[in-house]
Amino acid sequence: MSSFLNDNCPSHCLGCEACVQVCGKAAITMEEDQDGFRYPIIDTEKCVDCGMCRNVCPLNNMPQRYEKDKYVYGGYSLNKDIRFESTSGGAFSEIVDTFCGENYVIFGAEAKGLEVFHNFITDKRELGKFRKSKYSQSKIGTAYKDARRFLKEGKSVLFS
Repeated sequence: MSSFLNDNCPSHCLGCEACVQVCGKAAITMEEDQDGFRYPIIDTEKCVDCGMCRNVCPLNNMPQRYEKDKYVYGGYSLNKDIRFESTSGGAFSEIVDTFCGENYVIFGAEAKGLEVFHNFITDKRELGKFRKSKYSQSKIGTAYKDARRFLKEGKSVLFS
């Protein structure tokens, strides 16, 4: 028997897959709905009701919203080639250049045809694979676990 992760699913699920990665019993899988959006489904036979999935869910841990003093920042790359290769002005490339000195890992969404998935690079010269907009839900895979491992190894991690 299976059920949705919580009452917020599927109507408000962000599809981040954090619950899948944190589940020590492999009781949560992502299943597509009729529109192709993936939602977490719990196998109640495997679930031990430890609460880890609810604790990691961003819907259950939304930061407090501030009504005053809201700021918005924008930017773009001054490099015409980067702007041309990018669909959002190349700002991410500039953030990478600022962030990544030595001993870094960069995570981002990569597309192969219509499939979008998260991947990482350790050389910013490979950043082109993360450029261009992807208007599909990214399959996170093991990206969060990988990022955690890199952080424990002392690497700087930039996750987009």
